[in-house]
Amino acid sequence: MSRTLVRLAACAGTVLLTMGGPEGRLARARADDPVKLEARFPEGQTLRYRFHTSIRQLVKNLGMEMPSSQDRTVVCSAAIGKRRGDKSLPIAVKVDSLRDRMRLPGGLDVSFDSSKDQKAKVANPDLDFFSDVYRTAASASYTVVLDEKDRVKAIEGADALRGRIDRLDPRAGDLLLSRLSAATLKSDFQQALGALPDGPVRPGQSWDRTEAIDFGAGLKVVLHRKYQYAGTEKKGGKTLDRITAKVADARCVQDADSSSPLKVTKSDMKVDSSEATVLFDREAGRIVESHDRFEMKGNLTLSAQGQEQSCGFELTVRADAQLQ
Repeated sequence: MSRTLVRLAACAGTVLLTMGGPEGRLARARADDPVKLEARFPEGQTLRYRFHTSIRQLVKNLGMEMPSSQDRTVVCSAAIGKRRGDKSLPIAVKVDSLRDRMRLPGGLDVSFDSSKDQKAKVANPDLDFFSDVYRTAASASYTVVLDEKDRVKAIEGADALRGRIDRLDPRAGDLLLSRLSAATLKSDFQQALGALPDGPVRPGQSWDRTEAIDFGAGLKVVLHRKYQYAGTEKKGGKTLDRITAKVADARCVQDADSSSPLKVTKSDMKVDSSEATVLFDREAGRIVESHDRFEMKGNLTLSAQGQEQSCGFELTVRADAQLQ
């Protein structure tokens, strides 16, 4: 399981510092003035981000504990093209590198590093299909098309990704199909922009968003997150806008048409703790870095071969993104 493979956060806002008067003095907005935070997509620029995700989960059933974990680092780039005749804007997204290590229940290790080898190192030959998963993920590329108002209009290249997935080992395909679908890729991009408010805000003002994290095989964690504008802070010689967030509630859901033999039919989860921070540069129009952490605990009802069983479930996710 992993957080989204190719989420690129291309968000930010407009400049509030302007040159004023014939004397050329810099006019600064007052600290209590509302600010408008808007995404900007400068034509011809390429943004590159490094994402690190750490996931720890624990399943408790019949007095047994089954821990598993994953540590993943992905570097992605987004090349912003030029406006087309219909005013749409293409953004070519691709994965530049992928490094991952998983420990599955039973102590089985799986690891992959795209800079070294195109074959996963597995503790059991039955897990060889992970090589297909990683090779496909590490070479994923597609184009996000924005409309004239910079809303996601389409995902180009999703059909080609689907064609590649259909030719894989079915076990690999099951893990990738929902994760690299056009709907998920579109949702990922929109969610990145969702960290921004819909209109001008002052420090302390908040807004709500519902987000979904796709773990593959049609399994998603749906989060209700509350964002808050926290003003500005100095970092690296620049003044950056700071947004904080907390997860108010969370639940696990699974697509009804998932081919997984094990399905989640009920979720009773509570958020144990959460915190998130987004820093972005209004002048440059992009996220500089983000940090996210949340823990959830509770019970899941699982169904297999017509029989249901309840089990305890704990999930901890840490995710960090950094502009390169």
